[in-house]
Amino acid sequence: SPPKPIPIANPYIWSAEKQKDNSFIFSGYVPQESLKNYLALLAENVAANNLSIAKGQPLDFSDNTLIALNALKELEYGKASFDGKNWLLSGKAKTYEGAQKLKSDLTGWNINITSPPKPIPIANPYIWSAEKQKDNSFIFSGYVPQESLKNYLALLAENVAANNLSIAKGQPLSFSDNTLIALNALKELEYGKASFDGENWLLSGKAKTYEGAQKLKSDLTGWNINITSPPKPVASKDYRFVATKLADGTIGLIGDVPTKETANYIGILAGKVATDKLNILSPAPDDFKRNLFNGIRALKMLQHGQLSFRAQQWYLNGIADNKKVRDDIIAIINELKRDEWNLNIKIEKPEISLCRKDIEEFAKNNAILFDVGKAIIKPESEPIIERLALLMNNCKDADIHVQGHTDSDGSFARNMTLSVDRAEAVVNALIEKGVDQKRLFAIGYGESMPIATNETIEGKRQNRRTVFSIIGQ
Repeated sequence: SPPKPIPIANPYIWSAEKQKDNSFIFSGYVPQESLKNYLALLAENVAANNLSIAKGQPLDFSDNTLIALNALKELEYGKASFDGKNWLLSGKAKTYEGAQKLKSDLTGWNINITSPPKPIPIANPYIWSAEKQKDNSFIFSGYVPQESLKNYLALLAENVAANNLSIAKGQPLSFSDNTLIALNALKELEYGKASFDGENWLLSGKAKTYEGAQKLKSDLTGWNINITSPPKPVASKDYRFVATKLADGTIGLIGDVPTKETANYIGILAGKVATDKLNILSPAPDDFKRNLFNGIRALKMLQHGQLSFRAQQWYLNGIADNKKVRDDIIAIINELKRDEWNLNIKIEKPEISLCRKDIEEFAKNNAILFDVGKAIIKPESEPIIERLALLMNNCKDADIHVQGHTDSDGSFARNMTLSVDRAEAVVNALIEKGVDQKRLFAIGYGESMPIATNETIEGKRQNRRTVFSIIGQ
């Protein structure tokens, strides 16, 4: 009898599935038994061959089944199919490059395949650069090891004109840290370029300030630095500073210092005192801070005295308890350039020391009271004045500085006047009680030397005080 007629399939479908064990399952139609067998031969490991023979195949069908089978061999697992109209490929590619090749070669196919991430190349030489332009925009070039670093550098730069960084391996040790250091260095320049040439880090450009250029040269050890900067600024010849220590141990600060940080530090060093009378003026004279810090330490060792800087010279004068204290102070100053210092430190006589301690102890526990806002001593303070006069007359070889202080209520000028008037009122009262007027000196400090906060009632009470400084003649 005639051979069995070959049926016509519609739709004409076909599929080959590659499983994770590298076996294949075929389904659908092929036009000849020979193609069915040939596909099985190429697949080598066939778990199931469910292909049927049928006519109705489109043009190039047989060629496309062979292309599909070869494509599946580039996948770890997947499926190639024809749905009657379109050829499709899905699954997971063995390599990133293999996936890219399939997507390129199979034009007209519907491709849905995953793959390992793109392999990171190794760069040699490993170069990098960041250029800051005059408009403050940045241009990046070269390599970085991670996408995250590329993005972070752009974030820090803020204004990126071009980011031409590529991802590559082969970076040296500390590469990522140095790119951040480089970017921070560029922010201190008006314009410039930081780069790594494969061996060395380099920085060039124009610094914003002389101080900034010097700091970069100091910080970037091992870098090749080629930056210009404005000329070194010259310190003012009128640079002045004064620190005064009173008999009650209070230290007042006034004058010029180079930075806010310096002001805060000496405020703490001097005993957490106010720094609002300090003026920030940069640059300071050479070695100003070192002289200042040593000078404050020396001043604190005195009973009372003054540290000052004027006309490019330092001055320290005051009273030391004994010879050892004076020698220790001189040793501190000798660590500095001695020709810049002028010392006048006297040793307190034992009898003066005893007298001073008696007066200071009595005054500390017996405050002289005044009418509010006035320089009138309250009557109940008369016994205190009498006792002070008696103690002062026990040390006739000493001068007495009567120092008036106020809180911060009212204007600065008003408080200064009030403090002077009150000091003079005490001096006059002591003269009436028999103290030699030649030994008495009235000094007003107003609100300038607080010993407590002026934000509380108790603090203000402490700041309203009369201090007696006993000075040997």
